[in-house]
Amino acid sequence: VEALQSLIAAYPGQLKIMQADALKTDVTALAPAPRAVVANLPYNIATPLLIGWLRQIRANPANIHSMTLMFQKEVAERIT
Repeated sequence: VEALQSLIAAYPGQLKIMQADALKTDVTALAPAPRAVVANLPYNIATPLLIGWLRQIRANPANIHSMTLMFQKEVAERIT
């Protein structure tokens, strides 16, 4: 988070860095719709995060407009 402070200063009001537990964070509370999730997911929580986001979409398709996710190869193979 500290390393990104120069980016926040360079783009005031355009970038917000949040340090939080991704499994406990409500993505829909972070920004108004339409929302896009772009993430490089850690190996140990990739599947629970994906399932949680898919459940949010199933509950309300407007919750998340798109997701661009990067998984470790083994996780991607397990998902597919």
